[in-house]
Amino acid sequence: MTTHYGYYGPCTFVSLATNATADKLNPSAAIATVHTFISNELAKLQSPIRMARVGPSPFHMDGRLKPSSQSGAPSPLSFAVTGTYGYENYEFTYDTSMFDSVDEADDALQEAVSDQLQLFYYLQRTSNLRTKRAFELSEASQHLIQKHAATGIKAWFVRVFGTASEARRLGMEALQSRLLSADEMQSAQTSIAQTLSQTDALPAFANHLDEFKRDQYAHAVQNASDVVLFAEGSRKGDFEVAIVSASTIFGAVAGGLVALALTGN
Repeated sequence: MTTHYGYYGPCTFVSLATNATADKLNPSAAIATVHTFISNELAKLQSPIRMARVGPSPFHMDGRLKPSSQSGAPSPLSFAVTGTYGYENYEFTYDTSMFDSVDEADDALQEAVSDQLQLFYYLQRTSNLRTKRAFELSEASQHLIQKHAATGIKAWFVRVFGTASEARRLGMEALQSRLLSADEMQSAQTSIAQTLSQTDALPAFANHLDEFKRDQYAHAVQNASDVVLFAEGSRKGDFEVAIVSASTIFGAVAGGLVALALTGN
């Protein structure tokens, strides 16, 4: 087990040194076993340290490293991906003329992909924060919609005189989320380009990194903004009707009082 510490955080590789056939190996189960073992040992020591997970954990792939069938390949390391339901199978190969042993090739492979995996989990943590923001915006939007969908005189008063601050707060949160997401997307694109441009990088996980180049929660921000526009437009319309009605009523009352006063004279 080897942990690499980089700019975006740590990345741990669990290598299975075994002569078992490929169909009997389960690399993902091995990672889960190591995670459980360390958690249990920390518990025995009553350590304040706790193991945590950032999904997907383990990474949704089964990787295997083996010698290339051809010597003198264009690159010391290469890979092929076979997509399967749930997990992808990564088959890494190394040129035997460049490496004296599989352990040496394994070290080189880890160096070639560790930055990509560190960046992946950093971007995943950032994405988790966007998920939280999107959920909070959706909850607040639903709450405001419910107030505007309610019927009855009490609901009307709440809608006209009690939702302005709530709509303003939701609008500010949507704006802040949009600005944060724009900065995160720009930062993600720059970081991905820099990481993949490294001369010793093996772009095995470029497709997974590319998924972070788009904001999959932009719809939540747009929905919240639409709710604010509708709610405020509806509330202002009702408020204007209330003001006109009140003016008409007060005008009629004032006119009646004046008429009574004149009649009395």
